[in-house]
Amino acid sequence: MRISETDRVKSHLSAARRAGTLATLTLAEWEQTINDFNGICAYCKIRPFVLLEHFSPIYISGTHVNNCLPACDACNKRKGLYTGDDLFKAFDRALIEELRNYLDARIPIAMEVSEETKPRVCTPKAEKGKYEGKKFLDYEEAGDYLGIRHTALYHYVTDMEIETHKFKRNRKRYLAMDDVKRIERAMEEPWSEEVA
Repeated sequence: MRISETDRVKSHLSAARRAGTLATLTLAEWEQTINDFNGICAYCKIRPFVLLEHFSPIYISGTHVNNCLPACDACNKRKGLYTGDDLFKAFDRALIEELRNYLDARIPIAMEVSEETKPRVCTPKAEKGKYEGKKFLDYEEAGDYLGIRHTALYHYVTDMEIETHKFKRNRKRYLAMDDVKRIERAMEEPWSEEVA
């Protein structure tokens, strides 16, 4: 039985909400993604897509326009739970970079580009004060603190092999404040030896 794209999107949004991650993908955004890949798998670019695949696992990054790609069963199995640079074990480096660039360039359809919605380069220092004294930040708070999008934060976490934490009170994933500050240093000096 073939699943409708509406049901497919709803199902993945529900799963993201259960995981406590971002759940904002719209049907129009998903249909545009399918069109951008001409209805074929984003990974092999040969077989027709049969599923919505999360570039970064749903339990980390959620279901949104910057994390969802059409994939075939074979490529989905091949990708498995690989993330970050581990994706190069399953796929060519150029392909993974191309897909990262595609996802990072996507702008949610509902978002109007204005001064308020332009990507931020850095969060003003005054706003960071509200996080002082906290030992852990969830992904949303860490992104706000660093002034970066969720997907960019995820790439830092995986590339720097930073451990995430879960607590009994909810299903969100948290980063230790020391690790958030380590990411901040990496953003300021991306080629320093400490970060590498």
